[in-house]
Amino acid sequence: MQNNSNNGGGDHVVARARDPNRDKAYEIWEQANGEIKLKNIADRLGISEGTIRGWKNKDKWSLSVDKLQEPPVIEDEPEADELYDQVVSIAVEAPMASASLLQRHMRIGYTRAARLIEQMERGGWSLRG
Repeated sequence: MQNNSNNGGGDHVVARARDPNRDKAYEIWEQANGEIKLKNIADRLGISEGTIRGWKNKDKWSLSVDKLQEPPVIEDEPEADELYDQVVSIAVEAPMASASLLQRHMRIGYTRAARLIEQMERGGWSLRG
């Protein structure tokens, strides 16, 4: 006879614990700035190259390294943007200057407005009411 009682047990899906080698593999790859063959990582950890490749794809290692690379630093003087003087006059009259205020008044994009705000702050302007 089959037992059809449902005592709340049901089927449980238990997630497998994350393999600690997964993080070690990434650390090795990151320390080598991505300039290491997956086979070499696999050999160090005693696991298959296919496993390393799967982790690399699932965890998007290549994107992570791109994020770690610093963008080139460009030193801008506050006067470098031709709108800087206009922005200063708007900011002086406003109770609180912000990127969105500049966007509305100057009809410029957020990135440029935020850059101008940063230039003003570096130039010693207090932009908070």
